Amino acid sequence: MPFENRLLLRIDVDPLDGELPLPPGLDRWPAPGEVLLSPAAMDLLDEDPAFRAYVPGTAVGTVGEAGLRGPDELVAYRGVRSDDQPRGGLAATDASNGAMDLDTAPPSAGQIAALTLLMAGLVGLPVVAFLVVAARLSAAARRSRWTVLRFLGAPEKLVRRINGVENVVLAAVGWVAALAVYPVVNTWSAGSHVLGTTWFAKDTALTPALAGISGIVVLTLAVLAGARTSLPVGATRAAARQHEGAPRRASWRLLPLATGIVSLGGQVLAGVAREPGSMPVKLDLVMSGAILVTAVGLIIALPELVRWTGVFVARRSTNLAARIGGARAAFEPRASSGLVIGLALLVMAVGVTIGQTRDARAVSEPAADYVPVSVSVSELPDGARAQLRKSVAAPVLVLVAGDGATGSTATIAVATCGSVEEMLRTITSAQRLDCEPGETLTPGGRIDAATAAVLDSSAFAALDLASLATGALPDEVASFLVEGGVSALITVDPQPVLDSVRYGPTTETDGSTLYSEDALMVLTVPRAEVTATLASIYRVAPYSQPSAVGLDPASGQNIAMIDGFIQLGLILATAMTALALATALADRSVGRLRPDHELLIMGMPLAMIRRAHRWEVASTLVSGTAVALVAGIFGGLAWQYAGGLVRTPDWSATAMLVAASTGAAALLTCTSSVGVPREIDSELLRTP
Repeated sequence: MPFENRLLLRIDVDPLDGELPLPPGLDRWPAPGEVLLSPAAMDLLDEDPAFRAYVPGTAVGTVGEAGLRGPDELVAYRGVRSDDQPRGGLAATDASNGAMDLDTAPPSAGQIAALTLLMAGLVGLPVVAFLVVAARLSAAARRSRWTVLRFLGAPEKLVRRINGVENVVLAAVGWVAALAVYPVVNTWSAGSHVLGTTWFAKDTALTPALAGISGIVVLTLAVLAGARTSLPVGATRAAARQHEGAPRRASWRLLPLATGIVSLGGQVLAGVAREPGSMPVKLDLVMSGAILVTAVGLIIALPELVRWTGVFVARRSTNLAARIGGARAAFEPRASSGLVIGLALLVMAVGVTIGQTRDARAVSEPAADYVPVSVSVSELPDGARAQLRKSVAAPVLVLVAGDGATGSTATIAVATCGSVEEMLRTITSAQRLDCEPGETLTPGGRIDAATAAVLDSSAFAALDLASLATGALPDEVASFLVEGGVSALITVDPQPVLDSVRYGPTTETDGSTLYSEDALMVLTVPRAEVTATLASIYRVAPYSQPSAVGLDPASGQNIAMIDGFIQLGLILATAMTALALATALADRSVGRLRPDHELLIMGMPLAMIRRAHRWEVASTLVSGTAVALVAGIFGGLAWQYAGGLVRTPDWSATAMLVAASTGAAALLTCTSSVGVPREIDSELLRTP
C-alpha cells in the first residue's frame, strides 16, 4: 500500500484460523481489532492522522528487528476475523482492470541499465583518474630520491624494491585506518539515507573475513601499483624533458569528445521537439553510451585542450606573467592536464546526475500539480461510492472498459460537463469546454462496434441511453481523452453507473475470481491531497487497491537506492579529486622550484612569478572545466528532455554547479602560488 512516497506492507490475519507459525519479529499474533506495527509505522501513527486509515485497529505492540529489513520499513500485522474479510478471506486472482491501470509504468530495463552504467562509469572514472594521477605524481615526486640512491651506489633492483616497500607500507597504513573508521562510517550510512535506504548497522558490521579479504586486495593492488610506477631512475628530470622535446599537435584527441557532445546535443533537440504530454523517446542506452563516450573523450582531449589554451594565452596576452604561465601550461600539456582531469570528470558527473535525479523523482512521486487518483468501482462496497464522492471534494470521472465482438477494446468515460471541464483546467490548462449535459460524444460523432458493446453492459443499465443526444467530442477534450484510450464521453452524473457496478468479484467454474465489470472511479485532486484522498478510500474500502498517477514507492525505492550509491560515489569522488588536486599542486610546486629560482636570479619580481603561477593554473583549468560543464549540462538535459518524464530542467541546481565549479577553479588558481620560493636556494641550483 503506498503511503506518500513510502510502501506499507499490511498483513491481515485471522489468529483463530488454525495454528499458524509466528513470523520473525513477532511473539504473538494480533487479536481481532489489534495491530502490531513496526517502529517507523508506530511513529507515523502518532504524527499523521491519515495513516490511521491505512492500519485501522488498536496498536498493541511493535514488530522486532528480526522481522524487518530496515529501521524505516513500514510493516503492520492486523487481526481480522475471516468473516470480516472480503469473501471470507478468499483472494481475487484476477482484478481484470489492467487495461485501465492509470498508475505510472515502471521504469524500463533500458532506464535501469542506463542508471547502472551511469553509476559504474561516471562515478568510477573520477576514482580511476585519482589513482592514475596519484600514482604518476607520487612516482614523479620520489624520482629525486631514487636518483640520490643511485648516485650513492644502490643497484636499480634495490631502488625498485624500496619503492615497492613504500607502496606496501602506505597501503597497509591506509588499510588499518579504514578498518578503524569503518564502524563509524557503517553506523552513519546505515542510519542515514545516503544510499537511498536504511538498514540495521549490525547486518553490515565488520567481520574478520571482510577485513582479511580487503587487506589482501589492498596489498595486492599496492604491489601492482608499485610495479607500474617504478620508472627508470638513471635520467634526471631535465634530461627526460630534453629527450621528449616540444609537444606535438594531436587534434584527433578532440574527435571522441566532439562526437559525444554532438550526440547529446542532438538528443536534447529531439527531446525539445517532443510534444508536451507525449511519451519519451526511448534513448536510454544511446543516451548512456553518449555520456560515457563524452567522459572518455574528455580524458583523451584534455591535454590538447590545455595546450590550445596555453598557446592562446601565451600568444595573445600582453601581460608578461600571463605569457609565461600560458607557455608553461602548453609546454607540458599531459602533465598539466593531470591537475584538471579529476575535477573535470567530477563536474561532468554532477551535471548529468542533476537531470537524472530530477527525472527519477517523477517515476515514484507525482510530478504534476493535480494528480488523478483511481480505484476500482467493484472494490467499493454499496453506499461507499456516494460516501466517497461526498468526502472528497474533487471532480469525478468514471471509466468503463470492455471488449467488443471483434476483440477490440473500448473505454467509455462518464462525467458531468463541469467535472470534465474542471479536470481539463487542472491537467491541460484549458479554460472552457463546449459541452452540453445529456450527450454521448465520440470522435467523429459516430459510435463504433466496440463502444456499442460496452454500452450494452450492465454498468449502463440504469441510463436511458436512447434519450441521450449524440455528437462529436470537442477539440479541446478529444485529444486529451483519445490519447488516454477513451472512445466516448457521456455527459451525465456518474452516480447511476457507480451504483450499477456489482461489488466484489465473481467465482468462475475453474475456481478463479475476477471482477465482472472493468470500471474505475477517478478523482483529480491537488498533489498535496493525494495521501488524504487515499486515506478516504481506505476508510470506506479497507481492501481496495487505489492508485495515483506517478505514485510508485516500489520503483521509487529501487531508484532511490541507485541514486544513493551514485551520490555516495560522488562524495567519494569529490574527496579523491581533492586529494588528487592537492597532490598535483604539490608536485607542480616541486617541479617549478628550479625554474622559479632561475627567474629570481634573472631579476624577475616575486609578485610576477606568483602571477605566472596563477596564469598557468588558470590556463590549465579553464578549458577542461568549461567543456566538462557543457558536457554535464547536455547530459542532464538529454536525460530529461529525450528520455525522461520531467521536461523542466533544474536550473537552480545547474546554477549551483556552475558557481561551485567556478569557485573551485578560482580557489585552485589563488592557492597555486603558495609554493613559490621567497629567496634563492644555492643548493637547489647545484642539483642536476
